[in-house]
Amino acid sequence: MKKKQALFRGTITELDVGEFFTDIAIEFRNLEIRMVIPKSTVDEWGLKLGDKVYVLVENKNAYIFKR
Repeated sequence: MKKKQALFRGTITELDVGEFFTDIAIEFRNLEIRMVIPKSTVDEWGLKLGDKVYVLVENKNAYIFKR
C-alpha cells in the first residue's frame, strides 16, 4: 500500500473553543478542512482566527502545524 500525502497552507476561518476540545476550520483556495484538536494545543500555540497554518493530510489522518 502506498502512502498518500498532501501538504496545504491555509487560514483558520473558524475556531470554536470548548472545555476540552476545539473545533477548527482551515480554508485553502478551493478546499476547507475541519478537525477537532485538543484545547491545550490552541492555548500553547496561541491559535486565533486568521492565523496561517499548515495541514498535512496523510492517508486518513490530518496534522496541523504553525510556524
